[in-house]
Amino acid sequence: MGAVTLRLSRRAFLHLVGGTALLATACGGTAAVAEKAAEPKAAAGGHDNAETKRLWDSSGGDNLLKGRTFQALFQTLPDRPRAFTLKDTYLRCIDEGTPGGLHMAGSGALYEKAFDDLKGKITGIYTHEGCGAAKLYVESKNIKTDDPDSVADAEAKTLAEKLGVPYLGRIAAKDMSRPPQIHTARAIYYDGTGKFEPTNVPGIPQGFMISRKLISDPAYAKAEVEVAIGIAMGDHGFGSHFTGKSPLYLTLVGGLDRDSIPTKMMADEMLPIASKFHNVELQTMVVAQEAIASAPAVVKPADPSKDKADANHGGGDSHALGGALTPSFGPTLVIRDRIVNLADPGGRRYLRFTIAIEFASHEEAKAVAEDWTPLISYRAARDSYLPVTGGASKDPQKDFEIHMKRYVPAIEDAIGTVLSSKTYADLVSSEGKDAAKREIRDRVQSIVGDAEHVTNIYFTEFVVQ
Repeated sequence: MGAVTLRLSRRAFLHLVGGTALLATACGGTAAVAEKAAEPKAAAGGHDNAETKRLWDSSGGDNLLKGRTFQALFQTLPDRPRAFTLKDTYLRCIDEGTPGGLHMAGSGALYEKAFDDLKGKITGIYTHEGCGAAKLYVESKNIKTDDPDSVADAEAKTLAEKLGVPYLGRIAAKDMSRPPQIHTARAIYYDGTGKFEPTNVPGIPQGFMISRKLISDPAYAKAEVEVAIGIAMGDHGFGSHFTGKSPLYLTLVGGLDRDSIPTKMMADEMLPIASKFHNVELQTMVVAQEAIASAPAVVKPADPSKDKADANHGGGDSHALGGALTPSFGPTLVIRDRIVNLADPGGRRYLRFTIAIEFASHEEAKAVAEDWTPLISYRAARDSYLPVTGGASKDPQKDFEIHMKRYVPAIEDAIGTVLSSKTYADLVSSEGKDAAKREIRDRVQSIVGDAEHVTNIYFTEFVVQ
């Protein structure tokens, strides 16, 4: 296959971001791309299993900050000047698994101004195995290939040739600096210095890297931050482990020298985005003492008061079981026209039922930076970005049903198991029906884990014969 020109306008890039859940692995791929992205266990089983909790605890967030701001943490690091010594000037993705050098989503493949912005600033380009951006592009353009990484490689080679720098090859999944099944970034660094390399200094939390200094179009830089938030809070990141108490940190890096982008300018760019999420905290990390004096350490704090009362994330259990059923008027999953035999002696009775399972609404999760709401529809703790055309989905209930489709067989089995264990006497009273509803609610909650929160169960048809 010849080289394919992938660079897109900002609007087209954002439309593609809105057009698929595959960008959960864009700019930070794994060895398994589309196939694994569709499986709920690609995020280590829905955020609440032991391995995900272990990774969360060891990922360098709360255990490094210990209640301090990034600015305060940075001042305690004796070797901190090395954090502004680049290992190289090669271009890589924004993924926390591809540290070193400079960064753009898809190694610059999707940015229409990549050549102009990168000319004379980089000395080589890396791609990486399992590039979600490549998969996204070939599917959206209906390019027939079994190897989308080769498309990304071809584009990187073309860009490198135009820039007069070498294409350095594809980083293998096994060589990336994170587990293949999950993004372990606890922060997003919005680097206005063009020289920030946090992995040079032990003690700085791992994070996505947005090389703002490289990007002349601030709106495109905002789009890359939105992509990073989507990855971190989606099924392929720590997702609902991010809370107001243990937030995702969006950290402005600046104040190194006169060439650094002003911290206030970056704060103005990022504040509308951070303000949409109670579990995103906007902080600064600046170098020069005079810059520290004028830059608040916390621009926008996270808000623990908006954490769900029944959630105990950040290493705790998933949604609490056994509580009261509470209408939330959120999305529903309906299981229609099912029949089970009841447990009465002789098996002479059966139950025909239709059941509606109600989940918590996703109002906050739908939030994105207000400048881009016509283009992007983001749903946290689900599949990152969902398809839209000219705005938010016209049928969010349909989107929800598509998202839940993978859980349906297990949910149907659980419901059948609960109801077939009951006798007519168990179900004839309202108290008996409520007890069955609570049992079903708990079974379904255990299946979906932290991906969703079950709030109520409704029997819309209930006939015993």
